[in-house]
This record gives sequence, C-alpha cells and structure tokens, in this order.
Amino acid sequence: MNEKNSIPHLHELAEKIGGFIEYWGFKKIHGIIWTHVYLSPSPLSAGDLIARLKISKALVSLSLSDLIHYGLIVQTPESADRKTKHYRATPDVFASIKNILETRETPMLQEIQSRFDTLHAKAPEGSVSKERLEDLGRMIEGANEGLRNLLLLASVDPSFLSAFLSQK
Repeated sequence: MNEKNSIPHLHELAEKIGGFIEYWGFKKIHGIIWTHVYLSPSPLSAGDLIARLKISKALVSLSLSDLIHYGLIVQTPESADRKTKHYRATPDVFASIKNILETRETPMLQEIQSRFDTLHAKAPEGSVSKERLEDLGRMIEGANEGLRNLLLLASVDPSFLSAFLSQK
C-alpha cells in the first residue's frame, strides 16, 4: 500500500483544502502540501512529500518555494546545514494569512484604485456611464475597507478570536 493511500482521510482532507485555496487564486497543490506539512507530527522533506503525494520533484520544489515565500511553511533550523531539508508549517496561520493579504491583495487593490482614479479623472464625457463609474468606485472602496478590516482582524490574538466566536 503506498503512503498516499495509507492515510486516505488525510489525503481527502488535503484535496478539499487544496480546492478551497485554489478558489482564492493559489494552486491546489499548495493546499495539499501545506495540509500534509501542517498535520505532520514531525517535519517533512521534499522526498517525503514526493513519496506521499506521488508528484514530481520539480512540482514539490516550486510549491515549497511558494509556500515559504508566503510564510506558510519554514525550513527547520536543524536542517539548515544538512543535505536534506525538512519543513514544518508556520504555527500562526493568522499571521500567514495577514502576510498574504498584505503582500498580494493590498497591492492588487492599490493598483485597481489607481487605475480607477485615473479613469475617473480623465474619461472623456460620454465614454463611460457616470452612474456606473460611481457605483464601481463605491465597490472598490468597499473592497478596500473589507481588506483593511480583515487585516485588523488578523492582528487580533487568535485565542481571543476563538473565544469570541465560540460565544455564539
């Protein structure tokens, strides 16, 4: 029995998490790898992931680089000087999500706002619907406000947030 099938429920969960984060613009494999690393009782190497998931070394290597870039996993300090690197998930998922929102979504919305401001200021009369342009401006402002609120929420102590949410 290969390792992928030795823990079928783990693989099924990893697939679902991969699908979820794919919806948010990442690759499904990022979620699959992150789930395996996050739930592993000990750090995993690229070789471990290749064997577990039956995927190529190149795909694992690229995915690990992306996950490290976004702060979702880290190389273990004890493997820094070894030939085989091992990885563990960053324990503070909220901090990782905040990092992603700050490094990916914030610049994206800033660029949208900039392009909107330029169009708003320079669109020739009658070239776009003024009413819809104003509606779009409100949508962009709402997206910016929502992102600011998410970043504030991500700054809240997770134990406080869990306690607050469990009071329902």
